[in-house]
Amino acid sequence: MMLVGLDGKITADTTSESAVGTAFAFSDLIETATANDQGTALAVLDGAIYWIVVVPVRAPVPIAFIAACVPVNDALLEKLRQLSSVPQSLALATTNAKGEWAVVSKTAGYLPTVRFASPAALISQNSVTATEQKDDHLAMMARLATSQSSRPVVAVLDYPLEEALSAYRAVITPMLLVLGGALVVALVGAMLIAHGVSRPLETLAAIARRIAKGDYTPMPPLHRSDEIGELSSALNNMTQSIAERET
Repeated sequence: MMLVGLDGKITADTTSESAVGTAFAFSDLIETATANDQGTALAVLDGAIYWIVVVPVRAPVPIAFIAACVPVNDALLEKLRQLSSVPQSLALATTNAKGEWAVVSKTAGYLPTVRFASPAALISQNSVTATEQKDDHLAMMARLATSQSSRPVVAVLDYPLEEALSAYRAVITPMLLVLGGALVVALVGAMLIAHGVSRPLETLAAIARRIAKGDYTPMPPLHRSDEIGELSSALNNMTQSIAERET
C-alpha cells in the first residue's frame, strides 16, 4: 500500500520505508485515477508482477492518491487456474535487465523448458502471438495489457503435446480456441479478485469525499490490523488536521 502525493512522489509505503520520497513508477495510473476515480493495470515492480489499483483522495479535488499492489504470485495463479477449470499449467513472464524473458509466477506443473518466442515479436503484439513446441510440450503465449511505464508481461499456457492430441486429434483447432477462451476467463477472474481487494479502498475514498464536503466527523474504526487499518488511522488524523485548519 502506498500514499502518493500530487507531485507524484511516494509519501508513505507500508512495505518499504526506503521508497518514501521517490517517484511513483506508474504515472499513467494516477492520470487515469484523476479522470475516472480509479486506475488499474498489471505492472512489474522490483521484478515481480502486481495488479495495481490507484484511487484518489479528494477534498474536493485530489490531494493524494492511494495505491494498492496485489501480487500476482504462484498462489494467485493456481487459484485462478482452479476457478477457470483449466487443467494445463499457467505462467506469467516478463523481461529482465538483459531483455531476456523470465518466468515470474507459475502454477503447479509448469515446466521451465518451454521456449519463448523472440522478445521483439511478443512486445510488438497485444494478442495471442505464438504457439511454441518444445520436446513433448506445447505452449501458447500472449502479451497482456500493462501500465505504460511497466515492463511487458506475457501469459503462457503449457500442456503435454501427447496428452493434448490423444483425445482431440480431430478437433485440435477448436481446442486451441477453447484454451484461448480459458485464458481470457482466467484474466477476467484476476480482475474480479483485484476488484474485491479494492473495495476497502473504495470505502476509504468515499469517506474522503465526505470530508471534502465539510463533514469532519471521525470515521468509525475498521478494526483491521493490516495496511487498510493503517490507512484508516491516517485518514482520521488527516480529518483532525483539516478540521483544525478550518477552525
